[in-house]
Amino acid sequence: MREFAACDAVADLAPYIPVASPQLAAGAYEAALLSLLDGNGGNAAAAAAATGAGAGAGAGAGARRRERSCLVERVRAWPPSLYAGATVARAVARAAAAQPGGVRSAPLLMEALALLHCHSGHHQAAVAPCLQPPPPACSPRRLAAPPRAPCGH
Repeated sequence: MREFAACDAVADLAPYIPVASPQLAAGAYEAALLSLLDGNGGNAAAAAAATGAGAGAGAGAGARRRERSCLVERVRAWPPSLYAGATVARAVARAAAAQPGGVRSAPLLMEALALLHCHSGHHQAAVAPCLQPPPPACSPRRLAAPPRAPCGH
């Protein structure tokens, strides 16, 4: 798994990782999920954004989106008994909280976190992020039409 993670290829490998016979050690499934969460593509995007490199930032963001989409797919597809869901949920929660707009600004992370909470039977925790107010950029106040002038003036 480490070799694929080092090459940022876990998203390519993940659909083919066996879940039954043979079954890998729990650490392998955890490592795959965590690699999809913060793979090299995400780190490249962060580095490009920090240095102001525009071309790499778009490619890194696309890679991060693909990895996180694959993360959601694997959490859906893999039986929760294969990995320590609490460990993965904590990592996803930290990554979501680190987003500029919080968990609501990262729908793939929010979905992965909700699925992980549901797998562990914490249904209330699964819906909690959905009940938070939207980020300021999407607040209803900003989306409202500007006030109109009174009639007759």
